[in-house]
Amino acid sequence: MADISSRYRETSIDAANKARLVQMLLGRAIQHARAGAAAAADGRIEARFNENQRISEIVAVLRGHLDLERRSEEHTSELQSLA
Repeated sequence: MADISSRYRETSIDAANKARLVQMLLGRAIQHARAGAAAAADGRIEARFNENQRISEIVAVLRGHLDLERRSEEHTSELQSLA
């Protein structure tokens, strides 16, 4: 099932326009924030840290590529790896 889900997500990312790609990344950041909050509430410090690291990675990539009109294949690949 994970393989099907992964392929669906890859297909969605490939077909997504720039605004949708940013929306998907922000959605993932929110999911990581919720997971981090739950981990913190449960006292799972390492899990909370890992979720926060993932959020930081997403934000850093988005900040680095705010001008999505001029994105290169490398930037697109980097954005897709985070979604």
